[in-house]
Parts: sequence; structure tokens; C-alpha cells
Amino acid sequence: MSHNGEGAAYDVGVIGGGVVACAVGKTLATNGKKVIIFRDPIGNQIMASRAAGALLGIFSECSSKDSEQKRHLDVSHRLAARKMYDSWISTLVEESGVNISTTKGLFIVANSAGANDIKELEVIRLAANEFREKVEEVSPRDIPGLLPKRGFWPHSAVFIKSEGTVDTGNLLIALEQALIKHKNVTIIDSVAIDIKKYGLDSVITCQNKQLARCREVVLAGGAMMTNLLANLETIGLNLPPIFAGRGVGIIIRSNTNYTHCIRTPNRGFACGIHLVPRSDANLYLGSTNRLTTSVDRVGYPILSEINNLLAGGIDEINSTFGRAELVSASVGYRPVTIDSYPLVGRTNLPGVLIATGTYRNGILLAPLIAKLIAEEINHPGTHANHPFAINKGRFSHQIKGNIGNWIDDVSTSLIETITEPGGSLPYNREVELRNFFKVALGTFISDDKLGQYQLTSKVKRLLRKAPMTEVAPLIFELIARHKQEYEKD
Repeated sequence: MSHNGEGAAYDVGVIGGGVVACAVGKTLATNGKKVIIFRDPIGNQIMASRAAGALLGIFSECSSKDSEQKRHLDVSHRLAARKMYDSWISTLVEESGVNISTTKGLFIVANSAGANDIKELEVIRLAANEFREKVEEVSPRDIPGLLPKRGFWPHSAVFIKSEGTVDTGNLLIALEQALIKHKNVTIIDSVAIDIKKYGLDSVITCQNKQLARCREVVLAGGAMMTNLLANLETIGLNLPPIFAGRGVGIIIRSNTNYTHCIRTPNRGFACGIHLVPRSDANLYLGSTNRLTTSVDRVGYPILSEINNLLAGGIDEINSTFGRAELVSASVGYRPVTIDSYPLVGRTNLPGVLIATGTYRNGILLAPLIAKLIAEEINHPGTHANHPFAINKGRFSHQIKGNIGNWIDDVSTSLIETITEPGGSLPYNREVELRNFFKVALGTFISDDKLGQYQLTSKVKRLLRKAPMTEVAPLIFELIARHKQEYEKD
């Protein structure tokens, strides 16, 4: 369509094809808005939604590395989203005609493979107690389907009834069908490459040369929006950095039937090992997590990622998985901000909103985020002070807490990463290596003796851009690249 006519052809243009984008589009259409959705055909194959285990984790996602204030805020929003979820799913099933499989309740097991599993499980208990949610202590031997290898039997386990899972395959199909059937929705299967402002309106240009003039635009494409956001910076869009957490999950077929998810607490830079039953009797095993500054649009998992999942599943969940069939493997890129809170609300560009940065909780938070976006569009400024909003000063802080605590956390997480999958170090080597990491990280961050090779300044720039524990593996990649460049010179 031409963008030169009077007025906008659409009330809202939504960019993205994942669960958050679809939820936003559907909610707006239900509210009477005329919506056009731009889906990236390639990006949709490697979006976080498609590769997710889709745990509806309220308390099981808590981490001892977070402050009490952050844990409280995170749990508050996850709990609010969870309370919306059952009715949201029921409405989707009714409108789409697609059954969406869910599981109710979730087991969390703590074992010797996780250096801090006992501590993490205690944090989960405390968080649930704060919100008066029941955490049931269970014997690991009473958990159906739990049959780990010798040496990996859990020393403690809990069951949280208010948590669960949703089948992402069902969910994505249901969302798509609900959108297709809705009279207010138009879907374009082409990646949005540019947005230009024309008065109060925005004109979206996609790769197939189609144009759409919209009164409002919602950027909800997750980690797939890198190029588009770079283009928008040229017309004044000012956003904090959005990184991608690369996650790999696999689908297996086993003779063992499961009715509930089994997971470990969060570990290292990832979300621990988790097994999720699917509606087709297959099992999802996930998932890895590695922060990256770039997205591989080809989207193939690498063998070491699959090996970690297989080893974790066989060692910690069920030793008979060695005879299970590998059905498929998928890669997804989770959008993550430096404070790990989502970005939801208006940007500094008039008429341009954003809904991203959901990290590992996008599928759970989707109905809540859709509600926030719809309310903000209907009543501008309603959520200007929401914790997810791009408030002035939100990202002005440096590394959370003091640098010593950050180094301690990163050093412990690096040990867990190095010993994956399920390994250990002999004697006192773990303590020795952790101390080495502390010294090395402290040197790179505070010592300027390496300035002649520009290494220290590179590390400092990276940390200023992304002051978060997940960035630690990137530091070592940066060191390796710098060494190669220096040796060439």
C-alpha cells in the first residue's frame, strides 16, 4: 500500500512472530484495534519461543545471585502473569480450535551436579513462603520417572503445585489460528527492515517491499530485531543494549511416561536441566544458555550443546535415556537486557513501543505484557513508571552491587560451566581455579598495565555495555580474539 494517503491504514503494526508478539497482536485486535503483524520467516525458526521448554516458573526461576528486591519484583510479575494464564489459554483454545497441552505442578531436584543447588533451593523456598505459596517437600525416590545415575541422586526435592508447563508447539499454532481468524488482523510473512515517521504515523517497510502505515508500532521481535533497531537508531531511537541468550533444546522419545516437569535449580549462566512432557508423548530436554552479541540466523545447534543436554538428562533425570531416540534439536535466541528485566512500553520515538527483553520468561509473561501494551496504547502514559518501562536512570547503574560480589558470582558460575556436563574437579582444584578466575577478572577489570595492547579497555567497554554475570564467557572470547589479532601484528 502507499504511505502517501490520508491517515493510517492500521491502528497498530506489530513486528515479531513469537509468543509475545502474537499475544500483543491478539489482545490489541480483541480490543478493537486494526492490527498488522510482520513475521520474519527465517527468524521465526530460531526465535526463543520455538526452542523453549515453556516452564511456567514463578519461584523455580529465583536465583541466589539476585538481590531480595529484584527477586520480589520478578516473582510479583511472574505470579501476576501465572494468575492470568489459565483463562488466557482457555480463550485461545476456544477461539483457535486448537488444543493446548499444559501440565500442572513441577518438581525441582537438587543434586551434587550443581555446586549451589542447596542454596538455590532454599532461595526458592523463601520466595514461595514470602508470597504464601505452598512448597511441598518430597522424597526424590517418590518422583515418577526420576532414575538418575549413581552419584547423581538428589539430596532434596520439592513440588510446587502453582507452577507447570505449556506445550509451545500447540501454543504457537493456537495463536496463529486465532490471529488468522480475527477480522482485525493482517499477517505479513516478511521481515520488517525499516520504519520511517510521517507526521504522527509510522510507515513500516518489509523485505518484500510491502509498506504499511500505522498509527502505532510495537517492536516485539525479540533478539531478531538487531538490524531493524540499528536502522531506527539513525532516526533517533535510543534503547539500552539488547543481547541474545542462545539456548538449545532437544526432543527425545522414551519408553518412560511423564506427567510433570522435572528440573534442577538455575545453575551457572543457564537455567539448569529440565525435562518437559509434550502433548505428542515426546519429551523436551533443555536448555543451554550462552550470551552472545550476534545471532546466527542459520540456527544449527552444535554438538557440545547437545552433548551437555544428553549428559545432563541421562545423569540427572533418567539413566535409561541412553536408549531414548533423538527426535529433533532446536536453537532459539532469548532477548535479554543488562538488568534482566523486560523492556515494555513507549520508546523515545513518538508512536513506537517495545515489548522484548523477556529472557527466560517470555512465554509466561506474554499475556501480562500484552495487557500492559494494550493499556499503554489506549491510555498513553498509564505505565510510564512501570518497572519494565524505559525510565530515565534505569540503566545508568554499573555492575550490580560491588565489583567483588560480581567477581565471586562469575567465578563460581565459570566453574559450573567448565565442569559441564555433570563433572567435577579433583582435590582442591575447584577452589584453586575459582581463585585464579577472581584474580584474573580483577586484573582485567581494574589493572591498566595491558593498555598497550588495548585489551583492558576492550574488556571495560564490554562490561560498561553489559554489566551482567552472563557476559563473563564473552570476556574470555574477547581475550582469545585479541590474542589472535596481536599475534598477527
